[in-house]
Amino acid sequence: MLISYILLPFIFAFLIGISNFLKNPIYIRRVAKTFFVIQFIYTCILFLVPNVLNFSILNIDFILDKNAQFLLFLNNFIFFLFSIISKTFILKLHKMFYATSFLLLALVNFSILSDCIFTFFLSLFWIILINYFLSISFVKKEEENQVKYQITNDLIWYFIAASLILYDFTRCFILNDIDFTFSNLKPNLHMIEDSSTICAFFGMLIIIAKLFNFIPFNSKNILLSNKINPCVFFLNSITNIILGSFLFLKVYKNFDYLFFQFQDEISIFLIINFIIFAILTLRQKNLFKFLTTAFCTISIVIFFSSFTFEKECLSIFLYSIFILSLSYLLSAFVFIILANKFKSGNLDDFKKIEDKTRLSQIFTTIALLNMASTPLLPIFGFELICLMTIFSTEYEGIILNYTPYCLILGVLIVSLASFSMLYKILIEPTTKTYSQDSFCNHQIIVCLILILALIILGFCPEYLFEQMNLSTELGQF
Repeated sequence: MLISYILLPFIFAFLIGISNFLKNPIYIRRVAKTFFVIQFIYTCILFLVPNVLNFSILNIDFILDKNAQFLLFLNNFIFFLFSIISKTFILKLHKMFYATSFLLLALVNFSILSDCIFTFFLSLFWIILINYFLSISFVKKEEENQVKYQITNDLIWYFIAASLILYDFTRCFILNDIDFTFSNLKPNLHMIEDSSTICAFFGMLIIIAKLFNFIPFNSKNILLSNKINPCVFFLNSITNIILGSFLFLKVYKNFDYLFFQFQDEISIFLIINFIIFAILTLRQKNLFKFLTTAFCTISIVIFFSSFTFEKECLSIFLYSIFILSLSYLLSAFVFIILANKFKSGNLDDFKKIEDKTRLSQIFTTIALLNMASTPLLPIFGFELICLMTIFSTEYEGIILNYTPYCLILGVLIVSLASFSMLYKILIEPTTKTYSQDSFCNHQIIVCLILILALIILGFCPEYLFEQMNLSTELGQF
C-alpha cells in the first residue's frame, strides 16, 4: 500500500508528460483534479495506521509516524486545493505545470517518508531544480535574471550545508557500516567528534533557514513574490515550508542538546530576522510582499516556543505550523484573486470593490483579521499558546529572557500592518470599478474549505496535541 502511495505520483507525472493525445487544457485539469483527489483520500487512509511503520524500497529506508502522517496530510491537502484554484491562474503550459506538480508532490511525499538522510537531501536538490523550472516558465522575460540569481544562491547555500554535513560526520556512519538515517543519529552521536557534530548541526540549520526564507538565505525571494506567477510562487513557498518543518522536527529530536547549547546564538539570528521582517511588513504596499514578510515574522514566534525544551513543544510547533500554513494559503488565494481582478498586486492600483454578494469583502476581511491575530481566530490561538509557553519558562540566558517582549511587539506590528492592509483594500479606494467583482464558484469552494479547516483546527488544539503524540525524551540540562 505505502509503496504504491509513493510511486503513484511519479507514474502519473511520467504518463501525463509523455502523452500526446492529452492536449486540451480542460481534460488536463480534470485528470489533475481526479489524481489529487485520489491521492488526498489515500493520505487520509494512512491515518488508520496506528503505530510507527518502517519499510524499505530498493534498500531505501522509510518511516511512517505521527509527524509524517500530519505533514503528508497537509502536503496533499494543499496540492488538492491548488489543483482547483489553478484553473483561473494557469493560462499556459498546462501539461507541463500539472506534470511538474505531480512530480513535486511525489518528491515532497518521498522526502517526508524518507528516513535516509542521503535520500532526503537528494530529493531536496531535485525540488530546488523543479521550483526553478516552474518559476522560470511562469515569469516575465525581463525578470528571468532574478530567478536565475535565486537558483544560484539556493544551490550555493545547499552545497555549503551539504559540505558541513558530509565533512567527517557522515564518514563515521559509513566506516562503521551504519545506515545514515535520522533514526540512527542520536544513538551513534557518541562515536563522532563534537566539532563534526556541530558542523553537521549548523549545516542542517542552514537548510531549515533557507526553506523558511530567513535572511541572509532568502536572497531575492521577497522581490520575486510579485514577479512570478503568484500561483507558482505560493506553491513553491508552501512546499518549502513543509520540508523545513519536517527537517526541523528531525533535527530537534536528534540534536536537542545542541539547541540548548547554542540557544543564545540561534536566538540572536532569529531576533534579527524578526525585527527586519516586522519592519518590512509594516512598510509593504504590495499584497504578496506583505504576506511573505508577515509569514516569516509569525513563523519565528513558533520557533521560539521550541526553546522551552518541554515535552509538548514539538506538538505546539507542528500544530502552529499547520494553522499558519493554512492561514497563509487562505490569504494567498484571496490576494491572488484580488490581484487578478485589478491586474496588479500593488494597493495603489486598487479600486473600490463592487460585489453584490459581498463575498470578496467577507473573505478579504476574514483572511486579514486572521493575519492580524484577532481574538477567537486561529492565528491568535496558536500565538497565545506559543507566547504563554515562552513566558512560563525561566531561561538561563539574558537574551531569551527579554525575547518574549520583543515577540509581542513584533506581533502587534504585524497586526497593525494587517489592519492597514484591510483599510487600504476595502475602505480607502474611492474610484469604483466598471464591472462587478465576484469570486468564481471554484474559488468560493476553496476559500470555504480553508475557513472550515481553520475553524476546526482553532477549536480543538487539545485533541490535536493528543493525536500528534509528539512527546520526546529531551535531555536533562
